[in-house]
Amino acid sequence: MTFHLTSPAFESGEDIPKEFTCDGPDSSPSLIWTDPPPGTETLALIVDDPDAPSGTWVHWILYNLPATTRGLSEGMGHSKDATISENSAITALVRLGALPIAIFSSFMLWTAK
Repeated sequence: MTFHLTSPAFESGEDIPKEFTCDGPDSSPSLIWTDPPPGTETLALIVDDPDAPSGTWVHWILYNLPATTRGLSEGMGHSKDATISENSAITALVRLGALPIAIFSSFMLWTAK
């Protein structure tokens, strides 16, 4: 089963628009995903920078997203039903966005049973 994560704010492989980065107001982009595999109980969203000079830098982690969730609205930051976790800066700030740099960041959605 194919599971897709997309954003209407930018295409895969394109630079992330400034308003969704550390160079802008730190607003989270709208994210949309397809139905997860059967049996999925929870989802986790990880935004990281695999090319950071010090090694992979984790910008944002949301976990315990209900399996019925199919996206996050622009500016939402995080779901009231999810938990935001510490990032590579060792903070679990309740921020509006993922605060990635404009290039090289990846958005990954994981499933758990």
